[in-house]
Amino acid sequence: MPHKQKTQTHPEVKPGSERADIARRVANFKEHQAKLQQEREEYYQSVRARIGTALDGLPRTDAGDTPK
Repeated sequence: MPHKQKTQTHPEVKPGSERADIARRVANFKEHQAKLQQEREEYYQSVRARIGTALDGLPRTDAGDTPK
């Protein structure tokens, strides 16, 4: 029975190039996560500032001054 040679379906990957690709993807992911964290922090600060401004316009009431 003749020996059949296996056909390669995936292109050959150079040693180290896969590792470099993973490192690049991880770096991009970390950068994206840092950007999202910064955007969340900025949004939080803007909402907090708006709430503070809105509360400054309301009359202050003390807890003991509630009607009975």
